[in-house]
Amino acid sequence: QEAQEIAQFENPTIGSAVFQEAAATTSVQQQRGQLLPEVNVQLKYEDQYNPVEGFNFAREASATVGVKVPFYQGGKVASQVRQAKQIEIQRREQVRQARQQTQSSVVSAWAQVNSIKAQLMADKSSVESNKVALAGVRREQKAGSRTVQDVLDAEQDYLTAQVQLIIDERNLVVANYTLLQAIGRLTAA
Repeated sequence: QEAQEIAQFENPTIGSAVFQEAAATTSVQQQRGQLLPEVNVQLKYEDQYNPVEGFNFAREASATVGVKVPFYQGGKVASQVRQAKQIEIQRREQVRQARQQTQSSVVSAWAQVNSIKAQLMADKSSVESNKVALAGVRREQKAGSRTVQDVLDAEQDYLTAQVQLIIDERNLVVANYTLLQAIGRLTAA
């Protein structure tokens, strides 16, 4: 559960999809803005004083307002708005898919880590039991009730159990890295 919550905020695939969705939303707003009227306001104020000529003093103030209202654009802007909305819908779906895929990856990676941990515990007990069995076979061989072949077979079983334990330790490391990658905490940096 915690890993899934972390993944929702830190997974780079989700982050990328969210930013693309935000860009698409901004694009829709930008396209809609072309349908709105445009108002331009300019203000100008000047003070002039020339002490050489005496009390020659002048003030000038002006204001200009311009309004531009789009009446007819031939449907071009409306089609651009529709296109931007479709892209926004696609980006929203990509966010949903990224979240779903990330959640699935996290659940799978978590299950794999737990499975390998259980296998590792079983392998540890297997190594211990094969170690005890090997010691017993060696004692029996010294007593004469076991052959050299029995000792070699017991040693092989012990070594096989040790190799499997090492393989599972490696698999646990890989599974942990897979989990980190799924939640977004494994980066190249």
